Amino acid sequence: MADRIVMITFTNDAADQMEEKLKNYFQNLYLITNNSEYLYLISRIDQMQISTIHSYVKNLIGRLGTAFGYGVDLSLTSSDYGRRRKALELIDGYIVQKSKELGENYANKLGVPIYALRDNIVDFINKLHNKSIDMEALSATDFGQVLDGDAHRELHVMLSVIIPQIEQEYSRGLLENNQLHLSSLMSVLKRFLDHPDVGERLADLKKQDGTLQFMFVDEFQDTDDTQIEILLTLAKVLNYRLFVVGDIKQCIYRFRGAKEKAFDQLRIDSDPENWQEYSLRR
Repeated sequence: MADRIVMITFTNDAADQMEEKLKNYFQNLYLITNNSEYLYLISRIDQMQISTIHSYVKNLIGRLGTAFGYGVDLSLTSSDYGRRRKALELIDGYIVQKSKELGENYANKLGVPIYALRDNIVDFINKLHNKSIDMEALSATDFGQVLDGDAHRELHVMLSVIIPQIEQEYSRGLLENNQLHLSSLMSVLKRFLDHPDVGERLADLKKQDGTLQFMFVDEFQDTDDTQIEILLTLAKVLNYRLFVVGDIKQCIYRFRGAKEKAFDQLRIDSDPENWQEYSLRR
């Protein structure tokens, strides 16, 4: 049973607390009943996957990603130094090239000081990642168009060219070292799940005897749209029974793309046969 249970939350501390509370619960039962079965259950808890959602996704990418160039020993980085360095390199190169093509006053046409532009672009990329947007899949057309003569036209053109280029070249460098940035985890897994050839690999992760698996999601109110879509897809494909817990009044990750109505996306009211809802009150 233990290897068929996944419990995920949002911080390492919360994951550690979940594991500790489970062990304490069974330990207390053993002390009350003197039933050695509870000691066995305690030993099996270590075989459960109790982790943050990012650790769980990293594990899945390591198992699915060999077809996409990633190794099973995939490592993560959370540093923005490499991305910032790549941004500075490409921004400066772009401005130098455009100055040669359009004249030395090209930088003035951008309407933003170059030093501020460098920082703002990296910050904008991070905000897109916070919403689990697949930055590697972006192209210039995704940024729309501005009218000829618009005062911000040159800036818009630059951003639409530079931002996808920064992320694609930065991610390519990480891939060569079998690394992935923490902020890209959700969008990369979403890309894998959307790929037409991933079905067979997902089937390999499914229990072959058809037995049910269980996924518990803590702090569900903090999930964003992409995470919810991923969880529902995995639950369906891997035959998980999904159990989610959360308090909408405690949503603390709105800045990261979480929605106040995360539970509504489960469509519980329209599918009552497959969901049971409980309100916990003190």
